Amino acid sequence: MMPRHNNVSGSGIIEGQPAASSPYTIAVNTNTYSAGAAVQVVINDNRNLGFKGILLQARNPGGSVPLGTWTNLPANTKALTCTAESDSVTHSNTNQKQSGTMFSWIAPNKNVGQVQFLATVAETRKTFWVKLVSDKTITYSSGCNLRMHGLYTAIASVIAMIVSM
Repeated sequence: MMPRHNNVSGSGIIEGQPAASSPYTIAVNTNTYSAGAAVQVVINDNRNLGFKGILLQARNPGGSVPLGTWTNLPANTKALTCTAESDSVTHSNTNQKQSGTMFSWIAPNKNVGQVQFLATVAETRKTFWVKLVSDKTITYSSGCNLRMHGLYTAIASVIAMIVSM
């Protein structure tokens, strides 16, 4: 996730900024994912300046392989294929992207364990932060609990209707 930006003299690779100094955060809209479901991921900047470049992936904690796919991408970004089609997102140009830019990640069609979102965010060619980690690590949920809750609610409604007759 390290950009290959050469320094001005072309004599080497520019190093990223310390992650602790990053003004950028990665916010996730849920604590769980289910097979094939969408998860919203937002890149925020506490200075509200936005960013010019990005590489965004979903991975298992400590893992290196991108998971899932990205869809409905915002303007000035594009899908990238690292190990599977559309498993990463990057910038399509250096136009300014706004703080609060939202990305839609589609979970794999099976349980892949815990997932966190990592991003390299570039403010400029020389100022960037590598492997920023999302505010949440999400876990798989089969949705069974929600279905059972809905079933119990439906049964309770039918019983209440019968009793009131």
